[in-house]
Formats: sequence, C-alpha cells, structure tokens
Amino acid sequence: MKPLPRRGYQITPLTIDDLTELFEIRGILESAIVEDIIERISDEELDALEALAHASRDPVQVQTASDIINTNRAFHLALAKAHQNKRIFTIAEHHFDEMERYFHRGARLPELSRDLNEDHVAIVNALRKRDLKSVRSAIIEHNFETHNQVLSALAAPRLRRSMEDVAIRP
Repeated sequence: MKPLPRRGYQITPLTIDDLTELFEIRGILESAIVEDIIERISDEELDALEALAHASRDPVQVQTASDIINTNRAFHLALAKAHQNKRIFTIAEHHFDEMERYFHRGARLPELSRDLNEDHVAIVNALRKRDLKSVRSAIIEHNFETHNQVLSALAAPRLRRSMEDVAIRP
C-alpha cells in the first residue's frame, strides 16, 4: 500500500515483474542459507524441518489455502532460523511478508494440490546427507515450481478474458 495525501491508500498491484523479482531474491537467499547451514544444522533442527515438511499433508493442520501458505512459510523460515543470524531471519521474514499476497493468489488454483510435501522432504533429505548440490537443486526446483504456479494464477484471469474475447459466438 502506498499513501495518497488527503485521499487514503492505494493498494499496490500484483505484477509479474514483481513476482519474478521476489522469486529471484528468494532463490539467492535460500541458496546462500543452505550453503551456510549444511555442515552445522543440528539433528534437532532437521527433525523440526521434517515435521514442518510433513505438516502440509496433515488434514487436521491443513484445511484451507491459508493453512498451506502458513505451513510453507513456517518451513522456509525454519531454514532461515537454522542459520542463527537474526538479520538473515528478519530479511527472510520480511521477504515472505512481501510474497504473501502472491501466495494467496496462487493458492486459488487447482494446481495448489501439487505436493509441496515432496519438495520440502527432498530439501530436508539433502540437508541430512550434507549434499549441497542436491539441496541447492531441490531449493531451485521448489522455487521454480512455486513461481510457475503463482505466475499461472496471475495470468489466469487475463487468459480467460482473452479466450472469451476470441470465442466464436453463435
């Protein structure tokens, strides 16, 4: 939101360019985080990450799109917390705050059922093996898939309107 003097506030629109920039930042940030934590993340932190990875499948904890978004956020912030640098955690937290509107938009798509659990488990498994190449690959793949999912959600209304415009009417 940006303030408009003597008129109120204007909600900042969701744009594809902003979405892409946010995911680029997320990819850089999370790749750096896992590189730094891979040798020192504790078994307790890995167990907590694994529990969060599986939380997205728990029908008691996850009943709405907001629940999925919150469990995803908790997983990614737990990665940042494992870094044990308060400023990095704050940056990650702020970044997820910025992305939240996009995630809610993306959560409206049927493709949301794509199994985030599998991505998160792959990240945890690679961390447990201390396999930097695999964990980076898992993070990049997860971010790529999530970016595409949200991108599709942003484009869907425009695409539907365009298709309706060119539809042959009887």
